[in-house]
Amino acid sequence: MYEEFVFSTISPSKKGRPPSSVINFSEDLQIPVNSVPRFEMFRGTEGDIVINMNGYSGIRDLGDKIEVKAGTTWKEVLKDYNVEVYGNLDFTVGGTLFFDDPIFGMNEFSSFSNKVEVEAINGSVYHGKYTGGIPVKVIIKKENKNLIWKEWKGNISSLISRIKSWYSNRLPVFRDVSLVKDKEGVRILASYPEAREILVKPFMEGSETSVPFYDKIYSRLYYEGELPFESISLLESALEVAEFAVVRVRRDKVAFSISSMNKIVGLPGVKYSIEDSLFNGCVLCGACVSVCPHGEQRGNNIAFTPLGFYVMQSEGMGSKVANCHLCGNCMSQCPVKLDIVDDLRKFIVPMYKQTNTKLEINELRKNINIVITPISIDLYQYALRALSFYQIKDST
Repeated sequence: MYEEFVFSTISPSKKGRPPSSVINFSEDLQIPVNSVPRFEMFRGTEGDIVINMNGYSGIRDLGDKIEVKAGTTWKEVLKDYNVEVYGNLDFTVGGTLFFDDPIFGMNEFSSFSNKVEVEAINGSVYHGKYTGGIPVKVIIKKENKNLIWKEWKGNISSLISRIKSWYSNRLPVFRDVSLVKDKEGVRILASYPEAREILVKPFMEGSETSVPFYDKIYSRLYYEGELPFESISLLESALEVAEFAVVRVRRDKVAFSISSMNKIVGLPGVKYSIEDSLFNGCVLCGACVSVCPHGEQRGNNIAFTPLGFYVMQSEGMGSKVANCHLCGNCMSQCPVKLDIVDDLRKFIVPMYKQTNTKLEINELRKNINIVITPISIDLYQYALRALSFYQIKDST
């Protein structure tokens, strides 16, 4: 019940009220007409019937390709397979297609949607190139070439000038070109197949060996979009104030994702943004969900993760899902640095269990303490057995 409440809260209908139903996707599901999908927690479309694709994950190896269920994150894909995709690893494969993420898979050849086959539902099930609807499975080619990565360091202005010079008179021979800003500074990252070594030689001055860069939401404000290549300089001021940013470059356009602690006014080409949180600072990125033992112990129920807590809290129901171990796993994952444990502690309602069991604990074991947290309250019998074990052990 609580999980449906969370989804209905973050997925309003077009009339501004909760959807009439939230349905977890399964392969035998007959999807109602005019349904809308939710692939990730922090973004979706408005609709009266929401099809929850979260949890519909898995990968099948097809030899030179893989078949990926649409709710699978890119993090899961890249854990076992080498595919040429560089973007936010917390995004799902289906979400990348549905929302036409400009930052994903864009290189000298094409965008991601033009490099995959898909099984999708758009009134009925169809196979082939993605033309709309709800993606169900995506077939992606494995990378079969050895790619070499190089980087050029500098300031934002000089690096933009370098990129523009590469494209001014000829097409550069790189496979991927990106401008990256992170804690290590600002740099251009570029890759190329090993077979092109002699062709890229004229561009190598000042380069160093590097590795791919995968972006994510790093702070409470996030912007994603695209511009024509000739407008790349319009991003310079935004890049100066950003904490983290990546700009993927192709001969005809650039795609960007930018994380900032301060609002960026007048940023052109924005397709998607997170500027205002309705959920007490939580941006619904989902980073905490996969590391939360409370959610897992509740049957992978997202309502009992910190994300679910913040959504429920916004509706005055935080105490219903706050009782957890307070382990703090979520704190290291939160990009907006919320004090999650302290926020949870304010809403925890103590639970008590009375037992008539009596144990005679000898002098050696008087200092034994067994702490039973709210989500392990049903395990108190095991705790008593543990005490009995120590009693027997000490008496032998």
